[in-house]
Amino acid sequence: MLADERLKPVLVALASQPNLFPTKSKSLDKALVDAVAVQLKSKACTLEEMRAIAGAIGRDALEAVVGRQLPSAVGSLVKQYDKTNAQRAKEDFIWGCNHLVALAMRAKDPEPPPAKAKTTAGKKRASPRAKNPKTDNRQSAFQSKAFGRRE
Repeated sequence: MLADERLKPVLVALASQPNLFPTKSKSLDKALVDAVAVQLKSKACTLEEMRAIAGAIGRDALEAVVGRQLPSAVGSLVKQYDKTNAQRAKEDFIWGCNHLVALAMRAKDPEPPPAKAKTTAGKKRASPRAKNPKTDNRQSAFQSKAFGRRE
């Protein structure tokens, strides 16, 4: 996870002994939010991995992470995990945040894509012009007067 594994004890100390770090730091908050958000935004992160992350950090922390994202990022995240509701999430930030948290906390499952209309089996019909070029009233550009050909 860490680019520099030597920093792992810092994370352990922050989590296990928060009293040693009493100064509230916005940069630390941002770093923690970014660490989770980068993982969730990764194309390699699946719905099950997002759910595992949500289980590990808890609902409150997940809501804090999701709520600090830009509206476009929330729309993209919903699209990544639930393509059917992507447009709604882009249009309504609050709904998108709530839906993403519900997906992560297993309160909802992604909606299946709408069923595609069945096409008729067999060959496609050719247009009447394609069958009989004599009925085509259009002139070829090369036969027109604009290209110097005289009739």
